[in-house]
Amino acid sequence: MSLYSSNSVLAGQHSAAGSMDEEVKRNVLEVIQLACDTHGNSREAVARSIKQQLDRQLAPNWQVIVGKTFVCNVSYEKSTLGYFEVGPHKVVVFKAACF
Repeated sequence: MSLYSSNSVLAGQHSAAGSMDEEVKRNVLEVIQLACDTHGNSREAVARSIKQQLDRQLAPNWQVIVGKTFVCNVSYEKSTLGYFEVGPHKVVVFKAACF
């Protein structure tokens, strides 16, 4: 898995890691930022909003975890895993692997 860190796409208070290509990463970050701006500190509302938007824009089966601190181990479709830090939120998004 290829990892990436803060870059020009994620300027300011954003950082990211994962296996997404640049276009998907940019789109996901925009969705996350909008959800965080709209729902503030409600992690459940932020997660729900991100999932709904990603399912609409990038096809269904996206999973979203929003928290302060957590550990996770997930199975995901190639090039769909992303970890983002946006403001106070830590966000993991991935498209669930279908077996």
